[in-house]
Amino acid sequence: MIRKMLSSFALLVFSCAALLAGEDAAPKEENCCLLLSDDSPVISQRTGLQNRLYEWHDRVAKMLKSEDEMKKDDVPDEAKKWMELMHTEGLELSRPKPLVCLWDNRGGKKQAIRVEIAEDKDFRTGVMSFRPEKGHDSVEIHSMKSGQKYYLRLRWTEDQAGKCSQTLTFSTAAECPRWIRVDGVSNVRDFGGWKTVSGKRIRQGLLFRGGQINGPRPATPSGIEMLLDNLKVKTDIDLRGVPSAKRPYNGMPALPEDRVKHHRFSLGGYAGIFIPKQRALYKDVFRLIIQPGVLPAYIHCVGGADRTGTIIFLLQGVLKVPEEEMLRAYELTSMFSFYRGNRYRGRKAFMAFRQQLREQTGETDLHKQCEKYFLDCGVTPDEIAAFRKIFLED
Repeated sequence: MIRKMLSSFALLVFSCAALLAGEDAAPKEENCCLLLSDDSPVISQRTGLQNRLYEWHDRVAKMLKSEDEMKKDDVPDEAKKWMELMHTEGLELSRPKPLVCLWDNRGGKKQAIRVEIAEDKDFRTGVMSFRPEKGHDSVEIHSMKSGQKYYLRLRWTEDQAGKCSQTLTFSTAAECPRWIRVDGVSNVRDFGGWKTVSGKRIRQGLLFRGGQINGPRPATPSGIEMLLDNLKVKTDIDLRGVPSAKRPYNGMPALPEDRVKHHRFSLGGYAGIFIPKQRALYKDVFRLIIQPGVLPAYIHCVGGADRTGTIIFLLQGVLKVPEEEMLRAYELTSMFSFYRGNRYRGRKAFMAFRQQLREQTGETDLHKQCEKYFLDCGVTPDEIAAFRKIFLED
């Protein structure tokens, strides 16, 4: 079984186990035999297929013409292949490649096993934990921050005593976006990690974007646990509007209300954002994000593609993410199975939105267009500055 798993993954492998019974007890550290099967000290969380798509995208990005142009025979084959693969029904591409942690539990002495990772050696910052399925002596570790050094340990109880392994360290590659696995939900990723034109990066772990959590395909219990316990989500920013016969889940809280505050907005997308009602809503969402105690937050519509994609594009513009990276973030929305469709710079709705943004703001620079849009909505310069202070690394 272990040999089969190692042949399937170039991953982090351990021949021991981990966890503790009491949350606050100090476990006894025990030595374990640890083995890193990947020679590289920097772990990539991209799957092989994701790497292939990223390579294609880098070559064909500027070939992604309008929808009418894409139908013509003279469109390069590489662009057609990228679009075809993006639109393959049922192919889920929006999840990170996991690391697999294995351990030896002969005799079943180790109980309440958990694998923990953290951003500091004392396991106080950015702690994420992963539990194995019942009867399994392995667990997948996933959804880690991009370009982050991590500390790892295994904890367990044995003979009613809390124990843990020695600590391992490893780093993740600086790849964007940071795809996140929330079981039952597609298209989940971190708003942060992108580099701006000034060289600063957007802080990770503050704002997450994705599809709906309680739709026809709801998040599983482990998916909810991921959002609450590992991502530490405090606020659900729901852009789906009011319920309807077609979408009865719209506007309904998807996360437990005793732990997460739910805010509902009937947000529009693309060129529809310029009417007065929508301007007021975009102002309200912006102001909500910068309020104390709101972050980390999860922002979503149905698929996390159009309404979510529009506001994320504008927020990235305010932070001055390079235009090509803003376009990439929008186009990568195509990499998931539940809400598939043409999401690329040549899409008619997206092109109309870009044209309206230029005309309505009177600006030629994209970053100035995005900032001017929010200012015209009623957001103040001080609020723009507060937003940048929250989200940009020093």
